[in-house]
Parts: sequence; structure tokens; C-alpha cells
Amino acid sequence: MRDISNQERDSLSPELEVRSFTATAQVSQATQIQFSASFWPSQVNHAPSPPELAHIGIFDTGATCTVISRQLADDLRLPIVDRCLVGTAGGTVEQSVHYVDVRLPSGIFIPTLRVVAAPLPGMDFLLGMDIISKGDTLLVSRQGFMVLTFTMYFHHGRVVPPNDILLASS
Repeated sequence: MRDISNQERDSLSPELEVRSFTATAQVSQATQIQFSASFWPSQVNHAPSPPELAHIGIFDTGATCTVISRQLADDLRLPIVDRCLVGTAGGTVEQSVHYVDVRLPSGIFIPTLRVVAAPLPGMDFLLGMDIISKGDTLLVSRQGFMVLTFTMYFHHGRVVPPNDILLASS
């Protein structure tokens, strides 16, 4: 995702596209998100894009980057593009790095996201600050339910960070 330039920010107008979704869950912030192997049309001759698989996971403000389960990486047959050291509650471990395309509810599409594959017992992904910081997140707790609303802003298909919206309107 490429942030817009100052000149582009100054031209924000009715062309700004806002996409949001709200997820309600008892006790947790689980939501359904679709993942697929990153599709690079320039490297494939007229091949269809890979299928998207829907999975359940959580928004995790404590995760610097998005993490997918090793099982999801295997299901998508993702090639390993790198390895990295990841700090966890159990210590530092080396994990594989992959690229995926992510489709959030309301058609929010994030192509070619660099993710780490790691053991995630009981879930398929942790959506980290690499995505969460690109939008506005509202979390409300009422009567045992968590309601999460996530909003991203786009200008001509590119992500506009929330702070740029505030600066453009002042």
C-alpha cells in the first residue's frame, strides 16, 4: 500500500472513497477475512487469479505485522519469500515470510501484503498494526459483546491514512 503525497492529499474531494465494516462477537473481536496467494498478472500469462479462502481471526493491536497460521500458508501453497525472527510470549523464533492478498469485509482489498506464518492455535490469522494503522478502528464493549468497526479511506484506489484526512480537512 502506498500512502498519498501531500499534493494528492490537498486535492482530496468527493473522490475520497470510504469503506467500513462492523463485526459483532461475544467476548472476542473475531471476524471473517478472505486470503489468497498474491496474484502478479505480469508474471503469469492470462492465468486466473487464485481462489480466496475465508478464515476467522482477530484484530491484534499488539502484533506489529499480520500473522497467518502455518496451516493457512500451506492451504494457499504460499512460497516462502524470506525468513524472520519473531518475538512471542515464548521467546524469539524464526518464521517464514509470505505475500498474500487480503480482502476485508465491504470490499476493502489489500494486495501483496507481507505476512509471517506461525503457529496460531485455534485461529487462522492475527490482523496486525500493518493494516490496522492504515484505517480507523472503533471498539465498543456492551453487555458481553464486542463491536468492532474498521474504516479505510481510498483516493483513486490508493490508501489514504486517517491522519491525512484530518490534515486535509483542517
